Amino acid sequence: MNTIFTRTLDGLGYHFIAGDYLPPGRDEYYLRDTQLKRLLGRTPESYRRLSDSEIEALVQNGNHSANWDDVFVSDTFYPALVQNSFFAGRVRIGNMESGTLKYHDYVQRTGIHNSVLISCDVGDNAAINNCPYISHYIIGNGVILSNVLELDTTNHSKFGEGIVKEGESEDVRV
Repeated sequence: MNTIFTRTLDGLGYHFIAGDYLPPGRDEYYLRDTQLKRLLGRTPESYRRLSDSEIEALVQNGNHSANWDDVFVSDTFYPALVQNSFFAGRVRIGNMESGTLKYHDYVQRTGIHNSVLISCDVGDNAAINNCPYISHYIIGNGVILSNVLELDTTNHSKFGEGIVKEGESEDVRV
């Protein structure tokens, strides 16, 4: 039987890595921060907080956040390209310019639409549409995600490898 836990919304997207697994002086974002340069060509310092007018525009576009202070964007950011979405935890969004991305005959508009992002980094000019649950991912530059019901990584994800960490129970393979 599965157990369902109830938590407050303000904790969603935080405390991803248990303190026992954090090196001294590091927070839960230290690994993401080191991967930004390699995967997205950015550093944490290349993002800024949202302005009051950007938050207002995002809210008018049907967006919500558990904490707007933890949503960061790069300098080229247009709130009109983010619609009907929810953000929790530390979310960083790269450059976002109006346009489309095409893969073969499949075309999607850039931006974030009708989606939920929990503690994610989004690369430049990504197209994220109708993705109701994306949690703890680094989404690359120019990536198209459309109608993906769940992208979720956990602190015990195996990504098909099935390797159990030292001290982990075998039941995490399930």
